[in-house]
Amino acid sequence: MTNMGRESVVRAALRRLDHLKAFGVSRHACKQEQAAGGGLPPSTGRIHSWATADTYKQQVLAFVKWARAKRGLRALREIDARAPELVASYLRAKQAEWRPSTLKTARSALRLFFEPVLGSQARKLGADVEIAPRRREEIVRSRFQTANDRRFAKELRAGKWRDLAAVAQATGLRRRELESVRVGDVRWEAGRLIVHVRHGKGGRERDVPVLRGKEDAVLRVIAGRDPAERIFSYVPSYMDVHAYRRQYARMLYRELTGGRVLPAKHGRLEPGSYDRAAALAVSRALGHNRLDVALRHYLR
Repeated sequence: MTNMGRESVVRAALRRLDHLKAFGVSRHACKQEQAAGGGLPPSTGRIHSWATADTYKQQVLAFVKWARAKRGLRALREIDARAPELVASYLRAKQAEWRPSTLKTARSALRLFFEPVLGSQARKLGADVEIAPRRREEIVRSRFQTANDRRFAKELRAGKWRDLAAVAQATGLRRRELESVRVGDVRWEAGRLIVHVRHGKGGRERDVPVLRGKEDAVLRVIAGRDPAERIFSYVPSYMDVHAYRRQYARMLYRELTGGRVLPAKHGRLEPGSYDRAAALAVSRALGHNRLDVALRHYLR
């Protein structure tokens, strides 16, 4: 006989994930507050963005369904009691089919998921599972044309999405940032047109410099409109926003360096082969604040 009063493991997992959400709360501010209390942890123990929430939800549900199917565990408390063993077994089982980046994402999701139960010990989950470092050559996002790219390009040639593409290239904003930016967020500051992002990745605010020479394209889109109005109400899912962010990054780097050649695509990257200050400025404009991200994913 089925126990109708027992909560399913999937529903229990979703409920815990909901409690971890902290949308609109600055991840950076949380880390600063925790640092003031003694030490800066690698995680705030919360989920600060919709994109992370969606990714972690997929990873956690895949894990609990695996635990139910492979280990016969039908209650979350049973999984909690065996978390270290289960996470290690799960990651090892997925090593043959997943890339290192996917394995790391799954491990991060599970560490955060179990933190309410295990506390700081959750940050060690899966530590004994060796995950190969990701090679730059394996990064293919926005480097090869897809069916979605061809669809978007066809519609762009027909006159659709021209304003959206122009602003995306001039600012390098993320998808959700393009959908949330308002007319009043675009302003001149110290002789430069900037776009103020209110809620970027991790809830952080930032000012994004519009590329020199592309100011008119942005100003034309917002001309005569209400400052409180969103510039774009919709960004198509088949638009490769990351490709425009990469274009923006490379153009901004050249602008900041007076036309310096981009870092070489292949081989070891020597310190003198790129402008560190410019690369870091590009990373900050993109909302990453990490030099390695700009160099690995955008400039090479």
